[in-house]
Amino acid sequence: MLPEHVWSALIEVSLLFQSICPTTLDVRKLNELENNVDIILCNLEKIFLPAIFDLMEHLIVHLPYEARVRGPVQYRWMYPFERFLRELKKKVKNKAFVEASIVEAYIVEEIGMCTSQYFESFMQSKRSMPRRNDECTSNNDGFQVSYRWDCDHESMFKLVKSQAGKFLRKRFANARNQWARPLRLAEEIWRQLL
Repeated sequence: MLPEHVWSALIEVSLLFQSICPTTLDVRKLNELENNVDIILCNLEKIFLPAIFDLMEHLIVHLPYEARVRGPVQYRWMYPFERFLRELKKKVKNKAFVEASIVEAYIVEEIGMCTSQYFESFMQSKRSMPRRNDECTSNNDGFQVSYRWDCDHESMFKLVKSQAGKFLRKRFANARNQWARPLRLAEEIWRQLL
C-alpha cells in the first residue's frame, strides 16, 4: 500500500483533471485550482524523480486558467480530429497519390455501406456484423445461446437472453440473379460517382 502523502498527491492531480474536464465548469473551483495547482505540482516533485518532470508536466499550471477563460475542454480537444486523421491514413494505399487513394477508399466504403442493405441475411457486412461484446455459449442441444447486456431504465444491468438455432445457408434456385443484383447496383453507383 502506498504511503498517505503519495496517494494524496495523486488524488489531488486526478481531482484537478476531473474539475477541468466536465461539460459545465464551476468558476469558483477553477479559481481555487489556479491557486493550488503550484502546491499540487510541488507535492508531485517531492515524490517522483526530477527526470520525470519536463516542460509538459509544468503546463498543468496553466490548465485551470485556460479552462476558465476558454470554456469546457470538450470543444477544444484535438483527439477527435487526430482519430479522424488516423482513419484517413489507414486508407492510403498508394503513397504517390495520397489524395486520390483516400478518395477511392472512401468511395469504396460508401458503396459497400449502400449496397449492404441489399445483401442476404447470411452475408456478413459492416452493417450486419454482430455486436462486439456479445458473449456466446453453446448448449448440448446444438443451440447457441447468446447473452448480452442492455441498459434499461429499471435496471442498469439487465440480462437479455436470445436463442438461435443451427446456422443454415439458403440455397437459391436462381443464384446468379440473387448475387448479381448487389453487384449491378454497385456498378451503377460507381458510374454515377465517376
